[in-house]
Amino acid sequence: MIMMIDIYTIMMFGPITSRLKFAFLKVIQYTSIIGPLERLEAIAIAIWILGIFSKISVLLFMFCLSASHLFDTPNYRNAVIPVTLLSAVGAVWIFKNVAEFQAWITFTYPILALFTQSLLPLMLLGIDTCKAKIAKSWG
Repeated sequence: MIMMIDIYTIMMFGPITSRLKFAFLKVIQYTSIIGPLERLEAIAIAIWILGIFSKISVLLFMFCLSASHLFDTPNYRNAVIPVTLLSAVGAVWIFKNVAEFQAWITFTYPILALFTQSLLPLMLLGIDTCKAKIAKSWG
């Protein structure tokens, strides 16, 4: 799906695609369907906001659950308000402006993402596989 979005955007804008902030939104603004679906960007933005809300909700739930397991509390609900406040403060505090964020996402994030999204899960899978083989051989 993401590959198709990228292909449509590049086909429409060509070499200037990298300079547009929300390139696919521009594609949707130029696209029109006959009849009542003339303004597709409202639908696209609604889907986008719903996706962002869902992602933030799931990540907040996972973080609160992890924090409650880390501090050995029986109920993760006690961690929701402090974790939410810390996340909001951290989101505002970490980058001073858009240029700083773009520099981070261009240069630092790819290395961090390689570790956190590829190497760390593979390492955990390897540890779990080894533990399962050892437990199977012992019993």
